[in-house]
Amino acid sequence: MKKITQMCVLMLFILFLFKAEAQVSTYNFTQNIGTFTPNSSKAKYVSAIQSNSNVLSKALPIGFNFIYAGKTCTEFKMSSEGYITLNVQQNSANSSNNLSSANTTTFYRPFIAPLWDDMNGGVGLASYELTGIAPNRVLTVEWLEWRWTGTNAADKAPISFQVKLFETTNVIQFVYRHEPGSLIGTRSASIGINDFNG
Repeated sequence: MKKITQMCVLMLFILFLFKAEAQVSTYNFTQNIGTFTPNSSKAKYVSAIQSNSNVLSKALPIGFNFIYAGKTCTEFKMSSEGYITLNVQQNSANSSNNLSSANTTTFYRPFIAPLWDDMNGGVGLASYELTGIAPNRVLTVEWLEWRWTGTNAADKAPISFQVKLFETTNVIQFVYRHEPGSLIGTRSASIGINDFNG
């Protein structure tokens, strides 16, 4: 697994092709190089998760109907631990960063995890922004200049990352930017998705 600190800019497109009749999902993964563009000043900030660990935001609007694993989702919760969940009944974040572990019970699912680990946004920003015009809107959920646990407190945060949800196509995109900060020791994270069942 590549260390995320060695990535400059990575865009991971996850395309979903849903077969509603059988509720079976096929996931196609592709990787492209692109540019990380931070949310604008019009973004809505989620300050409740920035300086606390293991915290989920309140339910936030996606802004359109997003089809995920055959289900229509209209809200999400943003985690201080580098993921969003479409299960708005969940009230606490999970810092155990393993998409397939027993800790990831169906109560926590589904996860969309651009960088799931023990994180700290005390010096960074958490925000989300809806852009575009229907039926081609994009929701961008952003962790700007976040620290992993183990980041030297004197250093700047080492990473910025986003998850983008696309209206109509139901594409999910992960976007990363390596920041000037450094990490102490080795870090790992879970990057990926799971559905409502695992």
